[in-house]
Amino acid sequence: MKFKVFLFTVVILASVISPNTSSASEIDNEHESGLELTENHEIDMEKEFDEIEVLFNELDAQAGLDPDQITPFNFTLPLPVYFAKIVDLAEGETQMTVKANTIEGKGTTKGLKLTTVTSATTALKNFTTGAEKHGDKKTAIAKFTSTSTTSMNRASGLNDYANVTIHTATHQGVLYDARTANRAVDLN
Repeated sequence: MKFKVFLFTVVILASVISPNTSSASEIDNEHESGLELTENHEIDMEKEFDEIEVLFNELDAQAGLDPDQITPFNFTLPLPVYFAKIVDLAEGETQMTVKANTIEGKGTTKGLKLTTVTSATTALKNFTTGAEKHGDKKTAIAKFTSTSTTSMNRASGLNDYANVTIHTATHQGVLYDARTANRAVDLN
């Protein structure tokens, strides 16, 4: 009798768990499809920087700041696009660090589902000089984090820097994307 009770308990437990989980082969297929979509997704970083520059100018205008008069001391507006959620598949953010001789940019995308493939592609631009530095597209699967980094030398004088990250997440053969950005006005 104990054997039948034990077997019955295992069958109930298995039927409760299995409808909500995917098999390993289904997850592998989802990852393969997602990796292919992610690798084939082209990013036009020049267009991304053009759009973020428009956003910067709009924020400056709303604050009553003349773009030619912004200094590290009067630029206190937080840029509202440093964190993004891609549907319920992933979360992404952009961080920029000003160091003694360099500006460092980092973009991360963290997957929130086992079947998701994420990517992060970050780039820095000095709007004052026009110099750009692009990081590599990095990918991750499941609930891991993709991290793209880049850095550039700090230019002398007053400079307006942006760090933009393109985040992607795939699910069931569809690629979703979002953008995050940070800004630093720097006097070196």
